[in-house]
Amino acid sequence: MKKKLSLVIITVLVLISLALLLSISKKIVDRVLISSKLSKLPNIHLYSTQGEVYQLQDLADDRITVLIYFQSECSYCETEALEVQKYSKELEAANIIFISVESLEHIAAFEDKYDFKSYENIFITQARLSELATFFGNLHTPQIFIYDSRGRLIRTQKGQVLGKTLVSWINNES
Repeated sequence: MKKKLSLVIITVLVLISLALLLSISKKIVDRVLISSKLSKLPNIHLYSTQGEVYQLQDLADDRITVLIYFQSECSYCETEALEVQKYSKELEAANIIFISVESLEHIAAFEDKYDFKSYENIFITQARLSELATFFGNLHTPQIFIYDSRGRLIRTQKGQVLGKTLVSWINNES
């Protein structure tokens, strides 16, 4: 009886261990796939607040490109927007593309709040969640991706970044 109980316990422990290993290996494979997709600037569709449709690679325009995933009512995203606004002159060498999956109405209100229409290099856009998830996986707000002028990923950051830090990262790549 003790041998059978021991055998059952060992079998259960082995099965649990295998299930955990499979789960961990799947997460690792998913991360590697997402990382390989992120290594090059993805060509996703973006929608402006004026109803125009863009390809991300067209907006990048062979310049350093900073993608900022945001939600309009996220306090960290609002701080990030203020930092971009504050350092807008120093950030002119790069295209700054804010991307959200919220309604165009919310995104337009965010754009108006920070007067981003007045900047030639700052774009406030909407993307489809399915496209973002395919390339970026789970996103945090804010989350920043910086691509060089050839569209290669050079830095990612989860959470807000001070404007002067963003400027320094861009200047190091220019």
